[in-house]
Amino acid sequence: MAKQKSEFGSGLVINLVKFSEHFFNDQAMNISIIHIFRDKLDNEAELRKYDKSVLEAVKFYKCFERGSYEENLSAMIILWANGATDHLYEIQTIGDKKIDKLIRKLQKDGLEMGHGFSKNKIYTFNDMDKLRQLTNNISILLDKKVLKLKNVDWGEF
Repeated sequence: MAKQKSEFGSGLVINLVKFSEHFFNDQAMNISIIHIFRDKLDNEAELRKYDKSVLEAVKFYKCFERGSYEENLSAMIILWANGATDHLYEIQTIGDKKIDKLIRKLQKDGLEMGHGFSKNKIYTFNDMDKLRQLTNNISILLDKKVLKLKNVDWGEF
């Protein structure tokens, strides 16, 4: 019998790439915009001065308005993480203590955020950014320690 194909990817680099793609999808961009424009969310005249994506993000945010700003943003982050962190279920380790520790932290923290393992927690933009930073750090360590590349640098942009 043929092995069942993974639904969300299985491996390390594959899963890191698939997960990291979610930091640039529409949901992530909406979360970033809401975070940046937090103090202007109720000032439509002010928001109209910016790109239409700002108004679209605020419209999306308003779908979540059921509590405080923090609760609403957290609901958006949880929804984003629910899709993004599916790629962390079958992420694999490589036998390097330092890298594996970061991989397991990314998996644990991501799945907690996206799949409701921590009821009542309010997630912030910084929590989401910590997952991005972990992903970046794992990638850098893979280049340095596993591939033994010289002059590894994330770059300015």
